[in-house]
Amino acid sequence: MKKKLSIAATGTALLATLAFAPIASANSQTNQQGNSPATSQVTPAQQAAPATDFSDQDIKTYVAAAEKVNEITNEYRPKVQSAPSEADQQVLIQQADQDMVRAIRAEGISVDKFLQINQAVQVDQSLANRVTQMIN
Repeated sequence: MKKKLSIAATGTALLATLAFAPIASANSQTNQQGNSPATSQVTPAQQAAPATDFSDQDIKTYVAAAEKVNEITNEYRPKVQSAPSEADQQVLIQQADQDMVRAIRAEGISVDKFLQINQAVQVDQSLANRVTQMIN
């Protein structure tokens, strides 16, 4: 399971998408209904045209949440990679996923909005520049 750490592209569970594959939209509504993000589906239309009109506050909140998600990813990545079985890996991924959802929400942003911004950053250079400026 040696894949590049990235906060962007396509996937389902948050840790899997952040640590082992790129991010896609997970539906926070399904999370709120108690379903796993892995059951969420992203339509091709959602992937093709992400919103890019985010406020500076949205971007600031996204950056703060992304930093927390990166910390959680860095904490869990070695645990997942050294887990003795695939079942153990899945348990760790689920735990990390829950920690990431809590961290994102604790920053005052919904999982949906976090993922929308994350997806938009991948296709909109001016938005990516705004995010980079807020990081620096």
